[in-house]
Amino acid sequence: MIGVSRLLLWVLLLSPLVLTAQQRGPLAATPLYPHDAILLPTPWSPWFIGIYAGPDYTFHQGSFQLYEDGILCCEFEKGEGLGYTVGIKTFLPLAERSYLSPRVAYTRHTGSFSATSEPFAIRGLNDSIETTTFDETLSTPIPALAADLLYIYRLDSASGFYVGGGPSVEYLLQTRFTKTEEIAGPPGVTYLDGTTERVQEIDFEQEANALVFGGRIGAGFLYPLSEAIRLNPELLVSLPVSVVSGEWRMFEIQATLGVMIGF
Repeated sequence: MIGVSRLLLWVLLLSPLVLTAQQRGPLAATPLYPHDAILLPTPWSPWFIGIYAGPDYTFHQGSFQLYEDGILCCEFEKGEGLGYTVGIKTFLPLAERSYLSPRVAYTRHTGSFSATSEPFAIRGLNDSIETTTFDETLSTPIPALAADLLYIYRLDSASGFYVGGGPSVEYLLQTRFTKTEEIAGPPGVTYLDGTTERVQEIDFEQEANALVFGGRIGAGFLYPLSEAIRLNPELLVSLPVSVVSGEWRMFEIQATLGVMIGF
């Protein structure tokens, strides 16, 4: 009788644990039933590194002025240009679906700006006073070194589709303009050499900020080509925070293609 009583007592003590284990399932992790990394391994998230390149379309917005020898040359408001960017980036896993993506790149912005000067008084035929106007066109390459730190969240596992965003900073290596000035009127007015157009190189370095701060948002794919290689098309939009000079800001759209290696 004593043996049977002890057996019943052990059944009563162990029955809650048995029921709990059945409710949680055989693979659940609890303090009493720890996760078995051999039977149920933790999902593996590799980190990726690779190169990327593509076009960079830059919109220039906001007025700025250009001076020659301290004299106001011309004032411009809008411009745009197609350049390119090339760089290296990584995807460092934070969790199963999220990454931290630092990247550095060389970007060659371009821009073309147009303006019409104020009427300028000259002596015309028979010493009469006439007014002439000039059409001003600026073209510029603006090479820059960029550093970004983006947070990436993967929405689809099969295609690797993700969205992301984060801060960006660019160091402008130079801001040099080529100005094309053409006499718009009146007819018959020329420069001293007999032409109606002249081209000048104008240095803008004294007026421009070296560092430009902003942010980037966009989307892309980490599409698997093999277990270790991902194809990485990406589209990013740049939103500037600081100005280049005056009220001049640069907005960018980058469409790049990268190849990433997983480790």
